[in-house]
Amino acid sequence: MAQPLQTSPNLKEIHDVLIDIAFEAGKVITSSLPTINSTDSKKNSSDLVTEYDKAVENMVSTRLKAKYPDYDFHGEETYSPAHPLTNAPTFIVDPIDGTTNFVHGFPSSCISLGFAIGRKPVVGVVYNAFTSTLYSAIKGQGAFLNRTTPLPLKQGDRLEALDGLDKALIGLEWGNERSGPNWDVKLQTFASLGKTREAGGAMVHSIRSLGSAALNICAVASGVLDCYWEGGCWAWDVCAGWIILEEAGGIMAGGNKGDWTPAIDGRVYTAVRPSPEGKGQKELVEELWSHVHDPQQHMPPRCCTQAHIPSKYVELLFDRDFRIKWNSKYEEYTTKDRYYCPSQRCGKWIKTSNIIKDHNGKPKYGKCSHCRTKVCCLCRGRWHGSRGECPKDENVQRLEAMAKENGWQRCYNCSSIVELKDGCNHMTCRCKAEFCMRCAKKWKTCDCPWFNYDTVPDYEEAVEFDDAAIWYTDNDDDDDEDVDDWIRHVVGEPAYRRQEDFAQQYILQQVLRYRNEFHERLVRGVPLHPESEQARQIRFAARVLRG
Repeated sequence: MAQPLQTSPNLKEIHDVLIDIAFEAGKVITSSLPTINSTDSKKNSSDLVTEYDKAVENMVSTRLKAKYPDYDFHGEETYSPAHPLTNAPTFIVDPIDGTTNFVHGFPSSCISLGFAIGRKPVVGVVYNAFTSTLYSAIKGQGAFLNRTTPLPLKQGDRLEALDGLDKALIGLEWGNERSGPNWDVKLQTFASLGKTREAGGAMVHSIRSLGSAALNICAVASGVLDCYWEGGCWAWDVCAGWIILEEAGGIMAGGNKGDWTPAIDGRVYTAVRPSPEGKGQKELVEELWSHVHDPQQHMPPRCCTQAHIPSKYVELLFDRDFRIKWNSKYEEYTTKDRYYCPSQRCGKWIKTSNIIKDHNGKPKYGKCSHCRTKVCCLCRGRWHGSRGECPKDENVQRLEAMAKENGWQRCYNCSSIVELKDGCNHMTCRCKAEFCMRCAKKWKTCDCPWFNYDTVPDYEEAVEFDDAAIWYTDNDDDDDEDVDDWIRHVVGEPAYRRQEDFAQQYILQQVLRYRNEFHERLVRGVPLHPESEQARQIRFAARVLRG
């Protein structure tokens, strides 16, 4: 768990470290020989992940956590909705952006390494190892190709002003969601951008799909694409490219009309290339927004005027199947706050009658009548269960902030928040799951130390043990007992052998706890019995520390 920062991040150092990591990851990527049959899928057959994605992210996270233990890490392959992006300084990483290209051997994939503060990108590194192309930027210091060539590629008088979509080369992506309302929006938006102006379209010069959100954004920053519209990617896809685009002079807007300040995890974006004095940038965004298909704008249907077509004519003019579909869509698009099934295989609208409210009358969760999937009405993702906590819940956010401040962790199995008062990092939750208290991973799957050494009391503090305690619990009959045997008994033989100083660190922790317990007993007037286990532990702990 990240700790409060003591100093401001050194962005130049972070930038250089990320470039070194990118080059190291590039060697892994280019030496790999993935096959289509060796991949897994996260959502469907188009959303691929390979062992190399996981290996690269593990390498990146290990390097970054060792160098910057106080900063958060947000990676594609280890992302969990239980740990959403926060305002804390965070590395936002996509180990291989463009996995489908990577698997097919198409040389358009990259590692995307971003660093954000307050959910705003401030450092970005994007590296395509197959073409040895490096894009990088630091906030306030410009964007560069291969560290020396400033972006955009056309500078000064050679940089042309933007002049509408009909003169633009734009980037679009199919994505991995191939059904549901978002898929329909994409198809109709693509069609509107491509068809002639006479048919109501934008008639763009052409459309390109590089297969990588990060490389698409960098192409816009370079000026080789005029804009890039995206609906459905994630923070790790755009963070690094975002700051590169802004430092080159481009702008990032939302993917939907009116969103001029998109969130880094908003998932819908419009990137526009640099232009002299920003000329034509906002106009291009607004023109593109006008072609983004919005089904609700056609409901209720109108004739040649603004008057709605009365439903009685629908009953007379169309057959039964069409009337059923009409009435369903009319009800859907005239509902102000709509919820859709989060299942990728469904995506159907959830009727208001299927929305369950809480005791305050606010929507809590809904149930899809088609596939029975439940949706959370706060985050609009899958329902977290009766005991689950939505990351969008303000109370949960306050709890997460408190947990971060106090160094608490969530159990990977039941999501309960756990506090470590003393002892080692091996935590056993009430659900019996065992995990590391330092990184929250399943026990024995990480390389964290068994103790948080910075929280272990100093030797001098630990051995400031009341002489009264030692005197009171002293017993000459036990003088010959082997101290080492006692340590092995307390910490366990495997633990005693695993780490040379483990036993000593354990004793340091235990002495402080036993001392406090002894003081509490003296205050209450309930002394320890000399033969009690607690008294014996106090005596031997003190003997060990005093040599």
